Amino acid sequence: MMKRIVKARLITPTQLKVDVFPLSDLEHVVFDLFVNGEKVLTLANKQHIKNIHEHYFIIDLHYEVVLGNDYKLYCQELGFLNIDISFLAQADDFDDKYAYDGDDLGASYSPSATSFAVWAPLASKVRLKYSHNRKWCYVDMERTERGVYRAAVKGNLDGTPYLYEITNGGEAVEVSDPYAKLSLQNNRASVVNNPKKYQMAMNEEYLTPFNKYTEAIVYEAHVRDMTIDENSDIVHKGTFKGLAEKNRTTSGGHPAGFDYIKMLGITHLQLLPIFDYATVDEENPDTTYNWGYDPAQYFVPEGSYASKPSDPYSRIIDLKKMVAAYHKEGIRIVMDTVFNHVYHHQTSVFERVVPNYFFRREKNGEIAQRSFCGNDVASERAMARKLIVDACVYYVKEFGVDGFRFDIMGLVDLETMQIVRDRVKAIKPDFIIYGEGWQMGDESTQDFLMASFTNAMDMKDIGFFNDWYRDIARGKTSDHDQTPRGYLLNSDGHRDGFKYCYLGSSFEKYISRRFIDPQQSINYVECHDNGTIFDKLEVAMPEEGIEARLDRLKMINAAVVASFGIPFIHMGQEIGLSKKNWQNTYKAGDDLNKMNYAVLDERFHLALHLRDAIKLRRKLSFLQESDLAKIEQTVTFEDLDHNALKVSYDLGAYESEFKDFLVFINPSAETIYYDLDEYYQILFASGGNVLASNTFVKHVMLRGRSFLILILK
Repeated sequence: MMKRIVKARLITPTQLKVDVFPLSDLEHVVFDLFVNGEKVLTLANKQHIKNIHEHYFIIDLHYEVVLGNDYKLYCQELGFLNIDISFLAQADDFDDKYAYDGDDLGASYSPSATSFAVWAPLASKVRLKYSHNRKWCYVDMERTERGVYRAAVKGNLDGTPYLYEITNGGEAVEVSDPYAKLSLQNNRASVVNNPKKYQMAMNEEYLTPFNKYTEAIVYEAHVRDMTIDENSDIVHKGTFKGLAEKNRTTSGGHPAGFDYIKMLGITHLQLLPIFDYATVDEENPDTTYNWGYDPAQYFVPEGSYASKPSDPYSRIIDLKKMVAAYHKEGIRIVMDTVFNHVYHHQTSVFERVVPNYFFRREKNGEIAQRSFCGNDVASERAMARKLIVDACVYYVKEFGVDGFRFDIMGLVDLETMQIVRDRVKAIKPDFIIYGEGWQMGDESTQDFLMASFTNAMDMKDIGFFNDWYRDIARGKTSDHDQTPRGYLLNSDGHRDGFKYCYLGSSFEKYISRRFIDPQQSINYVECHDNGTIFDKLEVAMPEEGIEARLDRLKMINAAVVASFGIPFIHMGQEIGLSKKNWQNTYKAGDDLNKMNYAVLDERFHLALHLRDAIKLRRKLSFLQESDLAKIEQTVTFEDLDHNALKVSYDLGAYESEFKDFLVFINPSAETIYYDLDEYYQILFASGGNVLASNTFVKHVMLRGRSFLILILK
């Protein structure tokens, strides 16, 4: 016999719906309402619908539902039915009544006692479950203001695992703490943390002044990818500790890991997600692979990156030591954050703690999935916003991180991003924030603005990945077609567009103005998403051999570094790493994703070329300019034969050692000749920075696929 399934839930503040399956003969059923185990009244059926497709009752509820109580229906034919009251979480005034702004959520440790607090306003009961002498102990938590449940346990609970048993709609579930700072492996339980165990100097005094975003040069890497390759002597491969190891080399004797990143001369290291994510087995991290865009715990670092995964403190200590190591070398850390979605809302801790609250719904009532990566977090709701802001503040204060990269920022509401910006910059004024501004869906269907490109002019001090730069410089990219060429791949229809991008997409020239100024433009041609630029060159320009392709790669990287805005380089882009034309390798494993140190040994001169370009940009303040008036006064373009471009800088507004500064970009395969009025010194060419060679030219020979800088002193 098929088991009968009956569900009772609020559908309006004054009506219940009871669904019955399979279809049954219940013509004269009478429902009684029980509150906390006591009958309070008999309810009247408003409708009874039964046909070949469905069977349900609509019941008028002449009783005010007060959160914190247990509500059940009873009828002789069906027995007791739990009532799901989570509909109330969507009420317009829910945040006004229940949003909590205190700073004590989670476990607050002291040697003599630990206090626990969890926001669960829909719950009728919450129990704390904690481990003591290898046995689980239970404590009923007290409901307090605005639906916060509290309990205190005497004694020293340092390192104690704990969970919450939360009863919503009569159903009890065990969940970890959304505000936990420590965790057992694979989030089996949260762990009470003693902050004194991981206090250390974060070496922020070693960081050089950082006054504006355009001073940044960002290098994107993944903790595992940067350290896992067998062709290096990094010891703690795949971990925070491994990424901080010094004096490590490739098989060919070149710097690896930490020392390689330091050698490049970047200002900011952006790490793919480093807070706890769900799809890697922390007990066996070599058996699964993922970039980490499926967050499980916002406040807990990823356990597979710990040198001792079984020790809950290891993940915190290792991460802090890693950040401190980079700080001591003057390198800031940008944290890739994923607040816009979860993989599946029904299994997330947020939904299990407060059903029907944390996830955005479309106008038709469906859970939103605009990210195409899972269910969208309702950042505009007060407690979702608080969770995001609190997590951001925590990583700045506790780990000393220096920037956030927001995954699909266009799905986070504008107000939340503005609050995050203001809060973190109040702590660290030189903090950098940027993200993906794609507009996901129709904003007109919402009552709030999103942090998308559409609203960039209202997002001062928040940058955007400039996909126009990517598409114009490299050519549009998709999973199915890598053949379109951009300007740097010698498309003759993109030269004016490239001028626009070169100026930071901040002028109403050639294309509509996109940004307030270049500080909002993250200029990139490759990131972890989509295929590599090296693979793009192979597919889009099959007529070019490997050496020509590497020459073009050097030209592209130099152009990115020279453009107004924030240069962004993906790990391995500088040496032409390949993903074998895979367009999404988020779970494809080490072979396609790792930093291949054998290739670095073969092409180390390419890394040196990028290093020299970075060194030049950091030295010359006018390349970092963000003032639109100065840029307009300084820069002029001249179109040359064969699609080439000359960029002239009038440095009268700067205290510069140069009288004149010229950039030549030749994306064609042809050699171009250009006559100058005076002899200019070569500052930067295909071999990198050659200033020491004292080479002067008056008749310029610009090779195909080349980038050249000339100066006049």
